[in-house]
Amino acid sequence: MPSGSPRQVFEVAFKSLQIAQQIGKYGLVAEAVGPWLMERWAFIWERQRFLLSRPALHEVSILDAMKDNEASNESKVVNILMAVLPTLGIGNQSEIEGILAALPR
Repeated sequence: MPSGSPRQVFEVAFKSLQIAQQIGKYGLVAEAVGPWLMERWAFIWERQRFLLSRPALHEVSILDAMKDNEASNESKVVNILMAVLPTLGIGNQSEIEGILAALPR
């Protein structure tokens, strides 16, 4: 399975949702990004966990977001991104959280 770093996987999903919102295809893109993100994150968790910042601290919230089958595709993808964000060690995390929170659900 080809792999990007955890941060690259996050950025692809995040940017895809932002672009989809701008072009009016948010629901369609969220539906496609969800399974891809969960597959990629399973690989990251299994083989690239060493690249994450304090993964054990966030494991439960990540798993809860991934297992939430009651949420819409849009909500599920945003919730997964919100859950994995703290593991990436990104300096502007609060700014990204604000952008994620403003995305449609």
